[in-house]
Amino acid sequence: MTKYQTSTYSIINLHKKASIKSEIVTQMIYGESFSITKKN
Repeated sequence: MTKYQTSTYSIINLHKKASIKSEIVTQMIYGESFSITKKN
């Protein structure tokens, strides 16, 4: 069973790799749902 979370921040940058220096590929906005597929 997949658990979904909801963004409570106005904007979240989503990076290509697990580094803040990595390229930003998209942004998530307040209220969007997501699931975590892998933790590093």
